[in-house]
Amino acid sequence: MKNLLIILSFVVATGSVFSQGTVDSSFRKVEFITLRPSNKDGVKGTPYIHSDFLPASIQGFKGSYLVRYNASEEQMEVKVGAGVKVVPVSNVKSVKIKSTGETYIPMGEAYGNAFGRVVWESADGNMLLARDVIGFQEEQKAKNGYGNDKPAKFLKSRSSYYLKTKGELVQKLPEKKKRFFNVFSDKKDDIAQLVKKRKFKLDDENDLKQIVAYYYKN
Repeated sequence: MKNLLIILSFVVATGSVFSQGTVDSSFRKVEFITLRPSNKDGVKGTPYIHSDFLPASIQGFKGSYLVRYNASEEQMEVKVGAGVKVVPVSNVKSVKIKSTGETYIPMGEAYGNAFGRVVWESADGNMLLARDVIGFQEEQKAKNGYGNDKPAKFLKSRSSYYLKTKGELVQKLPEKKKRFFNVFSDKKDDIAQLVKKRKFKLDDENDLKQIVAYYYKN
């Protein structure tokens, strides 16, 4: 379920920038992907982490922008006048949403236009990223005359987590303990003891944050 995308030159519109900043002229040269809205009438739920466009800063560019993350298409959307465009990750280092304090960074070339949410970051640039995904379930027709049709809906999937090192490598954290500990090969016994002692769960974001912080700080 992918929207039909076409590449157009980005034109800055008055409505896309707040009065507290001015647009860097280099931003005008960035090519943005125009989003063609698809028909979502009758679909329950939302493909967005935050349904509303929220003020954000985009690293490398002056000014403020209205953005929202489409976790179904895995694209960062920017409001441009009356339209919406998708940020190509090759032009952006990070997007910080001001009201929530959340920072998103590109996952890397292998992940298309997907952004990862920064869960934890060390002083020297190591990161724990969350890949937040919202799936789409097609309409389900009733199997017989006694049942009811189930409308199409968006369903939030469980987030997956990745390590991003100073060398820009992104590695997914496995959920199986043995494979998980092997990611931290030089300290896997210490990590295993920590997980056992603290009863950490490998699918719990706060627990993962503490594990990764322990690994890089010790």
